Amino acid sequence: MRRENIEVAGRRVEHLRLEREGPPLVLLHGAGANAEVWRPVCAKTHGFDLAAPSLPGRGESEGAPPATAAEAADGLERYLDALDVEAPILLGHSYGGAVAIELALRGRAQGLVLVATGARLRVHPAVIAAAEAAVSDGAPMSAALAFGSGVDSSTVAAYEDSASRTPPATALADWRACDAFDRMDALSEVRAPALVIAGEDDALTPPKFHAFLAERLPRAQLERIAGAGHMLPWSHTERLARMLRTWAAGVT
Repeated sequence: MRRENIEVAGRRVEHLRLEREGPPLVLLHGAGANAEVWRPVCAKTHGFDLAAPSLPGRGESEGAPPATAAEAADGLERYLDALDVEAPILLGHSYGGAVAIELALRGRAQGLVLVATGARLRVHPAVIAAAEAAVSDGAPMSAALAFGSGVDSSTVAAYEDSASRTPPATALADWRACDAFDRMDALSEVRAPALVIAGEDDALTPPKFHAFLAERLPRAQLERIAGAGHMLPWSHTERLARMLRTWAAGVT
C-alpha cells in the first residue's frame, strides 16, 4: 500500500493505492481524517483493488475542504473518472458514509458499505464548539470520545497521529458539512446493495441511525457489533474486514 499523488482536474489528490486483482474498493474517510488513517484497515482488507483518497484541504490534496457532502462527491466523481472506475464498492465511515450515499444517488456505486453513519448527521453543538476551539488553539481534537471505553490507548494514539495531517480548520469544515447532511427522504432511490455496520455503543451515530438506513435502503443488510463505538474500523478492524469480504462475495 503506497501513498502517492495523482492529478485530478488540474489539482493534486493524495491517496493510498494498492492495485491488484479483485473488485474496486474505495474507502472514504470521516470528518477530520485523511487517507492515511485507512492504512491499518487496508492491511486487513484482502481481495480488492484498493484506493483511499484524501478529500481536499488535508495531507497533500489541494483545494479548500468541501462545504457539503454533495460538494465532496463532486470531486470524488472526478477522482473515480481519473482512476477509470465507474462504480466501485464504496466503504464510507461517518462523514465518508454521507459522501458514499451522495455518490450512490448518482449511480457511482456498485455497492455500499456504510459504517457508523446515517442518512442525517446532526452534530452535537459541543462537538462543533470543540472543533472551533481546536482552530483557535492550533491543536487537533482528541478522538478518545469517539473510540469509547475499552479501546487500547495505543490504537487511539495511532489514529490521532495519522489524523494530525488534517488541519483543524479543515476538520471544522468537515463537521459543519456533516451537520448539514440530510438524505433521509432520498434513500429509496439508491439502487446499489448496501451493508450497514453499526457499533452498539456508538455515541455519535447511535444504532437507531443504522436501523433507519437498513429499513429505507431498498437492498440493505444490517450488522451490529457489540461493544463497538464510533471508530469500529480501527477498534474492530479484523471483524469489519471479515464482514466486508463475506458480503462482497455475494454481490460482486
